[in-house]
Order: sequence, then C-alpha cells, then structure tokens
Amino acid sequence: MGPMELSEARQRIREQADLNAFISISEENGSGTVVAVKDLIDVAGMVTTAGGIILPKVPAAADAPVIKHIRAAGCVVVGKANLHEFAYGVTSVNPHYGPVLNPHDPSRVAGGSSGGSAVAVAAGMCDWAVGSDTGGSVRIPALGSSVGAFAVLGGPIGGAGIAGEALGAPALACASSLQMAASVTVGCCACVLVTTRRIATAMTNPCRCRAYSSSPSVAEILRG
Repeated sequence: MGPMELSEARQRIREQADLNAFISISEENGSGTVVAVKDLIDVAGMVTTAGGIILPKVPAAADAPVIKHIRAAGCVVVGKANLHEFAYGVTSVNPHYGPVLNPHDPSRVAGGSSGGSAVAVAAGMCDWAVGSDTGGSVRIPALGSSVGAFAVLGGPIGGAGIAGEALGAPALACASSLQMAASVTVGCCACVLVTTRRIATAMTNPCRCRAYSSSPSVAEILRG
C-alpha cells in the first residue's frame, strides 16, 4: 500500500477527532509520505505547544533538523500530535487538548508521552509519525497501540528544535534533576516494522537505531 494523500489523512483525523490524537493540523499542500509530528518538535509555520498553554503562541520560524531531513526524503507534515503535557508523563492524559485515547479501546489511555504519534499511526491518520523518547515515551504508546517504534540515538539529529531546549532555565533545571534534559532522543512509530529502515534513512542518514519489540527478528530487519 502506497502513501496516503494529505486530504485523506485530514479526513481521517476529522472522523476520529474523539481520539484527541492531534493538537493542530497543518496547511501544507503537496504529495509525499504523510507524517504526524509530536508537538514537542518545531515545524516551520506551526506553533509548538509542547502540550501546554504557557509557551508563546508564535509559529516556529524554521523546521527542526529532523523535520528538514524527512522533508528532503519526500515527506509532508499533516499536523502536530498530542502528548502528555511537556512530555512529562506516560499516559498522554492532557488537561488542555484532551486525553489521547487508545484506538483499540477508547475507554483506555494511549500511553505516553508520544501518545498522539502512536495513535495517529494506529488509526490510519498518517503513514508514520515522529515522537521523542527519554524513558519510554515512544515505546510505551507504541506497545499500547500495537505499532512498531524505534529511537534514533542522538548523533546526527541532536535536540535542536525540540521544545525542551527552548523552555528556559527553570524547566531545564527540573528536567535535568531526572536526567532528562541531556537524554531526549527522537523516535518514530510505524505500522509495519520492515518500513523502519527506510524511515531511519529519512530521519537522518547515516543514523544509529535501536529497535524496541518482542520480536527477535526486528534487529535483523533494521540491519537488513
């Protein structure tokens, strides 16, 4: 199955708005692989809320490096995915933008903090999604939503354009007390694990990847 169209993705987002997977939808046009981006990461022309309401409501002036990389690989951004407020929890129960609900059982939470990214993939609202992971923020919701996940370990991507770097000293001091500020990694969610090698190439090339799955064949898939 090939990439979906942006119009199709937006229609699916509207039809499943009760899952609270997205905070905002892009106004982009064009074709390409449709990607959702955790609203912790800058996308040019869109406000980065980090799941909160205290940051300036000023659109990002430039894409974060990881977004530049995926655009160069032919991806388009459909919107900013919901998350646990400031990525500081594992439920994605967001008091401002609604709790991200599990698409397989909406009476349950999605997990977090990248809950919107995992749900967007599981519910067919995008081809794949970008998240972030410090202590399981991509892995936990991916497991709960039955999608694949991996984290890119620092190196070529780094933390530029991720909201934690711009929150200011008080927020970073709080984060560093849990050894978070220096250890945030960028990750992704996808429906089919065999596609993760291509996604890794899109996010950064070359990159280092770590697969998270109960399947012993995943590492071999990534080594390919």
